[in-house]
Amino acid sequence: MITASVPSLPITNWRRSYPVLFFSRFRFRSIISPVIVTICRAETHFRVLKTGCSTALIEARPSTGRTHQIRVHLAATGHPVVGDVLYGSGAVRDQAEPSQIGLRAVKLAYHDPFTKRRVEIRAPTDQFTRQFGFCL
Repeated sequence: MITASVPSLPITNWRRSYPVLFFSRFRFRSIISPVIVTICRAETHFRVLKTGCSTALIEARPSTGRTHQIRVHLAATGHPVVGDVLYGSGAVRDQAEPSQIGLRAVKLAYHDPFTKRRVEIRAPTDQFTRQFGFCL
């Protein structure tokens, strides 16, 4: 994913473990709440892959699977995802084309409970990273 700011060096790896509260009134949105630790625990591990002038290419590995978890955790650390109109600020929204968000799943891996085999699905990254000014 591409964040709208660059984490302060020497931070290149970090873990965010906030409980996430989900509510729906007019539209779906998640917030961080210290009140519900046992109900909706959420943990994500982050690693900076590359940095630009005002953006960073970050790898996220969620340990739990809450809705919007990665976006909520990055926004809470002050590094929202580029183009995130729900959790980012106005400046964050302006950094990407309309309807483009700097978030992409590039690998999904799990153990299939029926075949008892590991399944791994990968998506290409070249076009996505170039679109946001990074080359891998």
